[in-house]
Amino acid sequence: PLDEADWLLSSPAEHPLAILGRLRSLIVAAGEGTESSPMLCDTAQLQMAERLYDLETVVGTSKRLLGSPIAPTFTRHTSRLLCLFLCLLPPSLLGSGVMPLTVVMTTLLTSYILVGIDEIGLKIERPFPFIPMHHICTMSQGNVKNQVIMSRDIRGMQSRGGK
Repeated sequence: PLDEADWLLSSPAEHPLAILGRLRSLIVAAGEGTESSPMLCDTAQLQMAERLYDLETVVGTSKRLLGSPIAPTFTRHTSRLLCLFLCLLPPSLLGSGVMPLTVVMTTLLTSYILVGIDEIGLKIERPFPFIPMHHICTMSQGNVKNQVIMSRDIRGMQSRGGK
């Protein structure tokens, strides 16, 4: 319905969580039954609730994967490989007949670019000095408040007949 779409778009919570909350309320409402629709059996209601729990787990896992830093072992290994490559680059270029000035310029340019990329990797490895923890905690607290408000709104929609 259009009123549910408006509610979802104006919801302060993230859309996947808002949709899951609405689906959960619909399952509860279906378990109670109405005059026009029979009551949903407990087994079906429980299975639907379990599937919603699985979806919530997938949403949470996806968010954690997107927000987690790269493993330190990975960045250490790439740093060692980078050093080995940069140490072997000049002798290999000289051995292939490249002029010494070109070897120096190529090695400097390559080192500058690759060491810069490695530095970015090190920053990603230790993100906590750059992460505004107070802001994240405030945002998490706001998300919890939004979930409470949203659940109240859903109950209000159900009482108005918008099951």
